[in-house]
Order: sequence, then C-alpha cells, then structure tokens
Amino acid sequence: MRDSHQTQVAEILLKLRWQWCNDASLQHLSDQTGLSPFAFQRAFRRVAGESPKTYVSRVRLATAAAHLKADDASVLSIAMKCGYANHETFLRAFRRQFGQTPSDYRRAYRLKNEQASTIDRVAETARCLYFFGKRTQQAKHKEPNVPYKVVMKTLTAQPVIFKRADVNISEIGEALAQILPSVFQYVQENGLTFAGPPYARYVAFGPGKATIEAGMPIAEKAAPSGDFQTGSLPAGPAATTIHTGDYQKLSDAHAAVETWISEQTLAVGGAPWEWYVDDPTDFPNGDWKTEIIWPLTN
Repeated sequence: MRDSHQTQVAEILLKLRWQWCNDASLQHLSDQTGLSPFAFQRAFRRVAGESPKTYVSRVRLATAAAHLKADDASVLSIAMKCGYANHETFLRAFRRQFGQTPSDYRRAYRLKNEQASTIDRVAETARCLYFFGKRTQQAKHKEPNVPYKVVMKTLTAQPVIFKRADVNISEIGEALAQILPSVFQYVQENGLTFAGPPYARYVAFGPGKATIEAGMPIAEKAAPSGDFQTGSLPAGPAATTIHTGDYQKLSDAHAAVETWISEQTLAVGGAPWEWYVDDPTDFPNGDWKTEIIWPLTN
C-alpha cells in the first residue's frame, strides 16, 4: 500500500520515535493526519500490524522495563517518563505485560545482570518489530541488479535466542512478524540483556520452502525453554555486505555475496543471516540498512 494514508501513518510513526511518552491518544494522533479516528486506526494497523494503542503501550512498557534494570530512578519517575499519568495505571499495565510488579521485576533482574540494558536499543527494537515482516523473499539465486561492496570480516561468537520455523519462501516476512515480537517479549520477561538488532538466519532451503531461525542477540548465554532455543552465531571469517532499501530486494544482496565468494574461490562455512540494522520507523521511504553475513570456512 503506497497511498497518502500510508505516508501519513509513516510520518506519525517517525514523530512517535520522540513523542510516544507524551499524548499518544487515538484522537490526538488522528488529528495530526486529518483522518477520522476510525480511518486513522485502520490505516495504522495496515502499516504497523497493530493498533495505535497496542503499539504505544508495547513500546512504553518495553522501555520502562529497560529503565528498571538500568537506572536507579523511582518506579513512579520511570512510569511518568514513559508516559503514564500515575503509578496505579502503570502498575496494572506492567503486571499484565510481565506477570509481576515493576519492583519485583527490578529486584529479580538488577541482581541477575551485571551489564545494564541499553535503553535506546530496547526502545528502538520495540518500535519496529513488526516492520521486519514487510517483505517478500524473492528467488534465492536471482542475479543482483545493483552494485554491492562485499568485504571480509572476522566475527566473534554471538549468543542468541531464537525460534525456528519451516515456512514457504513467500511467507518468510509473515513468519518474522510473528516470531520476532515473541522473542523480544521473552527476552524482556526473563531479564536478559539485548546485545544488538534482530536477525534472521537461513538454515536450509528446499523447493519453495525455507527453514529459518529468527531472534535476538543477547549479552549472556541462556537456557532454552519450549520453542525458544539458544545458541551462538559462529565466530570466524565471513563475507558481508550492506543492503540499503526495501526488504523485498534482499535476495539481490545475497546473490551478490554468493557470486563474490565463488569469484574469490572461497567456501561457505555455514548458514547465512541478516542483521536488521536500521529502525524502519526512522526511514518511512524504505531506505533501510540490512547487513548480510555469509560465514566462510577457516
């Protein structure tokens, strides 16, 4: 959907990056677009994948949880900083989201983690989780039609927590839009520390199918639980490039890296992955940066 309503919603999302802690009522937001509250809410859901109320509440609570772990401000001060008018409203919302009071959350996870959460990273990831699903995976071996600069890097091992799914290639975006928010929520509920942007790893491809791992990097190793698996992205040499633009063209970047590896007579050392470097809500025109990583054999 590339119409005026989408543009208006994208502009509101960009403003909300700085204003979500202020008046974010449906009426206030719709007034800024000239749309009726009903029309704005429908347009917002089509773009963001959720209602304005759910979006704002999710970002506020995620940021509040990060503050509880990272600084010594009072619970009331954090509540007001994150847009809540009083302690009682914040308490009810926090308990619904995390299953415990803010004070209990702080006591449990300030003691567990020596490294404090990066509040800006938490807020940024919370804002844009659903946008990583705005993509269509194209043919894996399509030749690139834009130039890419491929470079070698030496990676260090990175602990991650993720979910694995077998999906149709055309449904990868939908799968990411379901998986990444649940992993993000699990990381916060269990007091783990974020260590970077979300990622997706392509474990295997078959006829029209793909096995993907999607999740979040974390600062410490963690135990698996149910559908949430843990592990590490591998250390060692890798071929990398940066894709700038819509996620629909990511297959071009992967093809460019594959071609470069072949030309350099190198060998692939494992499943490739993507780091979603930019917050899509910062770039409503789709100029999003994604880092493509292909591990190589030593």
